[in-house]
Amino acid sequence: MTIILEYPHSIKRYIKFINHIDIECNCPFCGRPLWNHGKYNRTVHHKTKSYVIPIIRKRCPDCDKTFSLLPSFVRPWARFSNH
Repeated sequence: MTIILEYPHSIKRYIKFINHIDIECNCPFCGRPLWNHGKYNRTVHHKTKSYVIPIIRKRCPDCDKTFSLLPSFVRPWARFSNH
């Protein structure tokens, strides 16, 4: 499942931002705070350049569901940015 992370800035600023901050969010089903569950890299194409961005994963300890925090400039399952 995905949770959209509102991030109105550029892709380069997102890459710097996401590596230095811990994002707190709650489960959309039960409301309990989510635990960190690692991250993975994803390639995003923007105009003439491609970027490899980290996608944070979170897990709910009660529901046992895993969520990916996608930045708002990327759609789920898309390879191109929305800018």
